[in-house]
Amino acid sequence: GLIRGIFSASQIARQLGEPQPVSTEIARNFAEIEAAISA
Repeated sequence: GLIRGIFSASQIARQLGEPQPVSTEIARNFAEIEAAISA
């Protein structure tokens, strides 16, 4: 698998017409991003 692009949850929600996600947690590195999407 290759990363082709990165989309934010808020961008996806806007495009789907859904409420914006509420999150105060911010990933500080790629390891944290990988852990979040594999959970």
